[in-house]
Amino acid sequence: MEYDFLITLRKNKVNLFGYITQLMLFLSIAAFAMHLFDPIDQPTRIVFAVIIFLTFSFWILARLRFIGKKYDYTSYRLALYVCFFGWLAAPMPLMIIAFFFLAMALLEKPANLPPEIGFSEYGVSFNTFPKRTVKWDEITNVVLKDDLLTIDYKNNKLFQREIAPGTDKTTVKEFNDFCAHYTSNIL
Repeated sequence: MEYDFLITLRKNKVNLFGYITQLMLFLSIAAFAMHLFDPIDQPTRIVFAVIIFLTFSFWILARLRFIGKKYDYTSYRLALYVCFFGWLAAPMPLMIIAFFFLAMALLEKPANLPPEIGFSEYGVSFNTFPKRTVKWDEITNVVLKDDLLTIDYKNNKLFQREIAPGTDKTTVKEFNDFCAHYTSNIL
């Protein structure tokens, strides 16, 4: 869908998804290290040693890329995929854990994208999963002022969030006029 206006919201400073991912990686490295001392055959030990090395390397690489400020968030996707294959190499009851790592790797990018709200003649679309669209007849008022977006619903709910910096005053005026046009036509 094409939007007349796309507003990017300010992202929270606390990245709970990143903290959970790092905890999972740490616990996996510890579990794989324990497998190194199990009475298992030599090729399996080598596999777990390689998995530990790759997981730790991708984890450190992700942290260094983030510290260098090349990216907006730290991507642990490669380390999660390595752990996925590591848990597949684990004994049978533990193989189920692998699918949690696969799910985390697949959901990492959507979870770390900055939240956006699209405004068009059809309504307001939120980039949540699943995507949610609110029609203009459900909204009383939309105002963007002082880097704060406010959406007032007819059912007395209020949505208010800070937007990402970088919006100029002419765009704010155009946006407020656009939203006032569609909210006033419904009344």
